[in-house]
Amino acid sequence: MACGRRDWNLLFNPRSVAVIGASSTPGKVGMMLTSTLLSGGFKGEIYPVNPNAREVLGIKAYPNVKSIPEDVDLAVVTVPARLVVSAVRDCAEKGVSWCVIITAGFKEVGGEGEEMQEEIAMIAEESGLSVVGPNCMGVFSASSSLHALMAPLFPRKGGVSIVSQSGTVGMVVMDALSQRGSGIAKFVSSGNEAHLKLEDYLEFFADDPETRVVVSFIEGVKDGKRFMDVSRKITVKKPFVCIKAGRTGAGERAARSHTASLSGSMEIFKSVAKQTGITLASDTEELVDLALAFSLTSLPEGRRVGVVTGGGGWGVLAADACEEHGLSIPSLPQEVVDLISSRAPPYWSRGNPVDLVASINLDLYTWCCDVLLSEGCIDALIVENMAYDFSRALTQAYSKLGSGDGGERVVATMIRKLSEDAVALTRKHKKPILFVARDAMLLGELAKAGVPAYPSPARAARCLARMAEYKSYLEKAVGGLQPA
Repeated sequence: MACGRRDWNLLFNPRSVAVIGASSTPGKVGMMLTSTLLSGGFKGEIYPVNPNAREVLGIKAYPNVKSIPEDVDLAVVTVPARLVVSAVRDCAEKGVSWCVIITAGFKEVGGEGEEMQEEIAMIAEESGLSVVGPNCMGVFSASSSLHALMAPLFPRKGGVSIVSQSGTVGMVVMDALSQRGSGIAKFVSSGNEAHLKLEDYLEFFADDPETRVVVSFIEGVKDGKRFMDVSRKITVKKPFVCIKAGRTGAGERAARSHTASLSGSMEIFKSVAKQTGITLASDTEELVDLALAFSLTSLPEGRRVGVVTGGGGWGVLAADACEEHGLSIPSLPQEVVDLISSRAPPYWSRGNPVDLVASINLDLYTWCCDVLLSEGCIDALIVENMAYDFSRALTQAYSKLGSGDGGERVVATMIRKLSEDAVALTRKHKKPILFVARDAMLLGELAKAGVPAYPSPARAARCLARMAEYKSYLEKAVGGLQPA
């Protein structure tokens, strides 16, 4: 069945889900998946399938999927590997549209497991049943509150969609993005890819209006030409950020035993990424950093970066990081220097970075940011504030004064002010603004507000550089238009 004719809506917005292998026994995958599905707030019908139970977690159970009296859009399979082929055949005979196989023990172990995986693929091709997996973590869809996941995770809803050949890495990325203020539209753990392949999911995400950024963890590519074609289809519309695993001999062996993937040459993959506009990350930390920036702010028009900081050393590190990544720290026009000097203390740096030398005037920080963004002298801004856990330290200091609330009210007011100003700046200016802080409370508030923030200037600069590279790719590919 061609990708274009497959009804993807029944995977991500099913009207009904059958859990084959559902259980009420703590510790079993079937129990965890059923409880996660229920806890996530899925509004459709849920049909537990277990021949040895009359009900599962308070819901009527059925001996097999064919005994369910209503139509089933999606079936999630958690039974032992020896029972999976029979369960998939039942799904095909029932007319189920999609089947997600959580169970492991197939091609990745070889022998009989590989034969069973081939039989699953054959059933899918002959019947029109679409199969995800086996050996996968499941699927998530924000639009339908579908948490059909092997382990409990309830990510923030947003515009990032993920296909990961590793379920664990996918869960890491979903959780990290949620905690840092971005969110997830859709997630698929593709596993061994017995039937549907990486490229199928990517092609769907390319056209999915709910997906603003595509993220992928890739161990191996089975169809190089199609992967390149689909990647180009994505990158002319939206950013595509990925990690390529199996870069070493050890990693390649691990990938083969994990999902039976052949990882291929890293140098070839880097060349493919450059040709198709893929943004490559070196690890999950960078993957999350990049997805955060792409999903929460706009692309820079150029490579000129302004820095506003309360500490000179931190500003120097930001300047170094920017230039090392191919960005520029332009000198400020004299009229901008004069304008800032009209309000800044006389000892400010009088240049870029704008070092306000530990000023505690929060309005001054925001005003300086606004000046730089308004005067046309920069394309992006890095704002550095609170280089350590200042909130905790200030609360402790105030507690010695016997102020009643230990300074907590003063700290909360300050954090709220910084966060509100950050939101106002990002809404006013159509330029990327990345914040750098080490204060846990401030980072938490910025995340709640959906403002991209990083714990080091180097990580912020790296993101801006990769965004500028993608912008350059777009200028060549589609005339520099912002992605939809």
